[in-house]
Amino acid sequence: MPFNLARVTQNSRMAQCFSIIRQTGQFAAGGWQVTNTENIQAFGVIGIADDEALNQVPEGDRVRGSLIVLTDQPIYPTKASKALIADQISWDGSMYRVVSRQPWPHFGYWAAIVVRVQGD
Repeated sequence: MPFNLARVTQNSRMAQCFSIIRQTGQFAAGGWQVTNTENIQAFGVIGIADDEALNQVPEGDRVRGSLIVLTDQPIYPTKASKALIADQISWDGSMYRVVSRQPWPHFGYWAAIVVRVQGD
């Protein structure tokens, strides 16, 4: 049985509060049409993306600022099959877009690489 790391992502000495903004909709004439926006309060570990993580981010996004987020909440990149655009993370006055994720539900957490889209 895998070791559950959810306790680590919920450790109050390491984790912080943030919001996950999830939009569903569809692509139509004129671009993305939002049908629902969900604001999910989350708690997890947020850190600076290391060199290995940055290799997964498109080169043009690397200059914006990248973080890695570890949480027990599912986080999603864009999924056309589910009519879902990438989740956004609101943390410390800035908005970040999920560009990559590593789902580890068997170990109790999700990891995501996010890049800043607005803020300081």
